[in-house]
Amino acid sequence: MKLFKFTHLALLIFILFSTSAFGQNNNIYKGKSTFSTKISFKEIEAWDKAHPVNVAEKKRPNKEVFEYPEFSLEKKKILYLEEKSGTNPVYKGAKDPSPLPDLDFLGLDDNGNSIPPDVNGAAGPEHLMVTLNTETRIMDK
Repeated sequence: MKLFKFTHLALLIFILFSTSAFGQNNNIYKGKSTFSTKISFKEIEAWDKAHPVNVAEKKRPNKEVFEYPEFSLEKKKILYLEEKSGTNPVYKGAKDPSPLPDLDFLGLDDNGNSIPPDVNGAAGPEHLMVTLNTETRIMDK
C-alpha cells in the first residue's frame, strides 16, 4: 500500500514539474533607452500651433426638462422639512475658483483617446515629470 501511494505521489510530482517544460518561452532583453531630447516650451507651443488637434464635440442627448407634478401638502402632515438651500450660516459666499490647469500649465495634452485618463506627476529639485497614460514628459524647472 505504501509503495502504491509513493508511486502515485511520484507520478503526480513528475506531471506537475513536466508541465513547465511546455510553457511559453519568453525572450528577455536588457538594455538602456537610447532616445533623449530636450525641447523648449517655445518650440512646443510653435509645434502645437502648427499642428492643431481636431477634437470632435461630444454628443449630448436631447432630453426634455422633467417637470415634477405640482400638488399641495398640509404642513401638519409633513414629518420633516429641510431648510431651503442658501440658508446655512456656514456658507458665507462663493470662493474664487482656482485657474484651470490646462489654461496656465503646459503639461501633456489629453486628446480624449484614452478613457479614463491616468495622469501622474512628480516634482523634483530641478525637474518636473508628467505622465498621461503612455506619454511621459520631463521638464526643467
